[in-house]
Amino acid sequence: MSETIQIEEWQLSDELVLTKNDLDFLNNRVNGGKINSKIEIIPKGESQFQLKATSWVGTVKIPNSHTIIVKPKVGNLNFIKMLVYAEDLEGIEFFDLVTASEGEFLVDFMARLFIQLIKPIAEEGIYKSYVTITEEIPSVKGRLLLAQNIRHPRLTHEKFWCEYDELSTDILENQILLYCTKLFSVLVKNYSIRSDLHNFQSILESEGVSEIYLEPYHLDLISLQKMNEHYEQALKLCEFILRFAWYHDFAKEETLPIYGFLYDMNELFQNFVTKVVKETFPDYNVYKEPANYDLLESITVKESEEQFDTTRVRLLPDIVIEDKKSKTILVIDTKYKESVTNNDIYQATAYSLTLECPVLLLVPQIYNRIQESFRIKPIYKKSAQIHIKSVDFSDTENYIEEMRRRISKELTNTVQALNSSSELIEI
Repeated sequence: MSETIQIEEWQLSDELVLTKNDLDFLNNRVNGGKINSKIEIIPKGESQFQLKATSWVGTVKIPNSHTIIVKPKVGNLNFIKMLVYAEDLEGIEFFDLVTASEGEFLVDFMARLFIQLIKPIAEEGIYKSYVTITEEIPSVKGRLLLAQNIRHPRLTHEKFWCEYDELSTDILENQILLYCTKLFSVLVKNYSIRSDLHNFQSILESEGVSEIYLEPYHLDLISLQKMNEHYEQALKLCEFILRFAWYHDFAKEETLPIYGFLYDMNELFQNFVTKVVKETFPDYNVYKEPANYDLLESITVKESEEQFDTTRVRLLPDIVIEDKKSKTILVIDTKYKESVTNNDIYQATAYSLTLECPVLLLVPQIYNRIQESFRIKPIYKKSAQIHIKSVDFSDTENYIEEMRRRISKELTNTVQALNSSSELIEI
């Protein structure tokens, strides 16, 4: 029986029945063939399973079966606030437009934001622009295409191949809005939101806007100017939607089957911390995953074509802070998980010994506050330090400012402790 399964990050669902098709879909399509990479599947008996959320939040719709909803632990509104800050989307005025409802599903919440952003577009009027049309018509219009006309002789009736410009609503801006409207309308659970989406879809389709296959890079083709500037905020949200929703290519299908909308909180946490680090240390060089810091180099001698694929094997710090002389003073590795593991310590040790600098493992505070520091015993006459600190991401007034303050405090305290005998960084 199809049902909606709600899980919070890192939490277990109730037991449910999953068919072989359900399991194949979750393993191959959602987890991408990697065991439990996005949603962990725990057998509990014959056809009985529990699902455990990892660090991915959003909605997954199993075809003809269950809908799985993973709620962000920070709450819908705080998730959006973090997203806007980390992705440099401050131009989107979400919070004046929408009253947050923490009980809503994330995809419904984002669909409501989307509706608030497209309402002014519907009220102001669908934007039109000139598009180039090439077709065979009874009379000459625009530019006559001589090559096409020579290849198509006219024996019984006169038609001419012409190319001309025409004012139309069937332009990329509107096609993107239609595309995202259809994406949301399949995933949302709230009837009122779905109804609003269908109404806007009808407006676009009645204006002659067509469905085309889109990718996020298509938004780079749009040039904002006075006539279409009221589309800017909606298009920013559309770019985010297109990056994190996955679906069939409806250019090849009669309908638009949606699989889901999932966002990796690891990435959001890393991007959020990176931006805070840059603001905390404006006079230093701060890099996110700098390619020149990849510490692994293959020395394998290729004797045949059947070799282990090392292209995905990397030892690359999340965030690197360099002083003005390009000396590495601190490596920060963000770990969006419940607790730090031995593998995390091994990784941090490699960074500290190789780069000869301290490493800070920064994790969100899920249950208990974590404050640990380690010194690697100098057996090989090399010193290494590892510091583990958690940051409380619980709800608070002025959420983003408070999160920035909390992270900045941990960073400055760590750096001051490391450099108390020098004036490496002035806070």
